[in-house]
Amino acid sequence: MSQFPCTSCGLCCRIVGYLLPNLDESKDPLHKHLVSTFPYKTNDGVCEMLQADNTCAVYNDRPDLCNINTVAKLRGITDLNEYHKLNAQICNIWIQLSKSDPSYLIDLTQFDNTGATL
Repeated sequence: MSQFPCTSCGLCCRIVGYLLPNLDESKDPLHKHLVSTFPYKTNDGVCEMLQADNTCAVYNDRPDLCNINTVAKLRGITDLNEYHKLNAQICNIWIQLSKSDPSYLIDLTQFDNTGATL
């Protein structure tokens, strides 16, 4: 699977602002780079580019921090299927913890035997 199966729940865009504070405490140089180059303002953690329909106003030109495939490539991850599956599992946990509409849950069975690589 070469494209992450985002369900547009908007949760990652609603918490991105919480990644920005305390950047000096991060031990991960890539995290520091991705967060320090994030160009948008946040209000209560929410990215200003998040639209009412939970889509991104600048999706085609979004920052590296917001592009799962770019982050995988920068981290040297070659198994996109496993990386997408792990991120989908995290998304599902966020969706459940936030008590969001369960229709946003990602079907994890789609990751079985796809073997996508970068």
